[in-house]
Amino acid sequence: MLYNTVKHYTILILIERDIYMTRDPPLQNYGDVLLPKDIQTILHIGRSTVYRLLEEGSIKSIRVGKSYRIPKTYLEEFMFPDRKDKEG
Repeated sequence: MLYNTVKHYTILILIERDIYMTRDPPLQNYGDVLLPKDIQTILHIGRSTVYRLLEEGSIKSIRVGKSYRIPKTYLEEFMFPDRKDKEG
């Protein structure tokens, strides 16, 4: 029973993410280089999740000292992984 609940919850998250990803996010309101705080706001995820995605390389980034900087194009690659294949 717990497995079905977890599976159902995971499916809902994926569906919600796909629905969100199909809308144009307000990326035009941000500069060309984003901070982790911006990623939190744009993706509606927590701070720990942002840093986990950055550390594991799911969202590419540039380290400046101990800080992360994320070019907007890197976030777009994460949000729309199929876009690159369709355009190219």
